[in-house]
Amino acid sequence: SETLKICGDEVRKKGISLVLNGDIWKHEDILKGAKETGCDGIMVARGALRHVGVFSGQEEQVSVDQIITEYMKKSLDLDNEFAN
Repeated sequence: SETLKICGDEVRKKGISLVLNGDIWKHEDILKGAKETGCDGIMVARGALRHVGVFSGQEEQVSVDQIITEYMKKSLDLDNEFAN
């Protein structure tokens, strides 16, 4: 909203970042929030737990098993410790 954009401009003048938080469920919510508020960052919690594709704009939900499998393959390809 315009109020948040004005607040963000004012706090940034003092070296403080504006972070948007709450009700981010889809990738479009991230884009809309950034555009409407001019925020420096967006926190996504419940939306990411429900659908990890929220960050990429991928609409199709990916299973946790598929994510773990891809992560393990990439870790092996890059000789990366699994715990990283």
